Amino acid sequence: MRKYSRVFKYLADYKSSIGRYLVTVMLSIVFSVLSLAMLFPFLQLLFGVNQAPGAQAKSSGNPVMNWVNQQLNSLITNGDPYYALGVVCVMIIVSIFLKNLFLYLSSRTLGPIKNSIVNRMRIEMYEKILRLPVSYFTEQRKGDLMSRMTNDINEIEGSVIGALEGWVKDPMAILINLGVLFYISPKLTLFILICL
Repeated sequence: MRKYSRVFKYLADYKSSIGRYLVTVMLSIVFSVLSLAMLFPFLQLLFGVNQAPGAQAKSSGNPVMNWVNQQLNSLITNGDPYYALGVVCVMIIVSIFLKNLFLYLSSRTLGPIKNSIVNRMRIEMYEKILRLPVSYFTEQRKGDLMSRMTNDINEIEGSVIGALEGWVKDPMAILINLGVLFYISPKLTLFILICL
């Protein structure tokens, strides 16, 4: 844990960029869930469920699903079922596009943070090596010093990105997906969690 605390010390200077990263990651997760949720109306239209004239959607306990079914039925009864299918397809494409856009923006936000931290670490390492006494260089191997200045800092760069993705992005994705699943069907979600 001490290793991560030293890395997080470098992240403290980039609070606004990390805030932007959190927002873009959260929006990419939300649009990812939305794109998957739009598959239900797509499959419902594709396989002809509730397309008979005057057929009413089966009411469920979830207000979101009731609203989607109501909108879907109004599209089908007021117009062509193919038009409704086209609307659902466009909504899926737009949500997938927005998910990928926000995923790209999160990577784009994380890049300068990563580069700034690595640059700062290299400068600190260089200044430390300049302050060392000459006797240090006669006792130590030069290849070991060069390896520490290049390879070890590259490993730290990977740990900075891994820390942000592993401690921020993945738990946020799990929490948002679980929240949506609980909202859609609490009983089924609890059953799946118990079975795991």
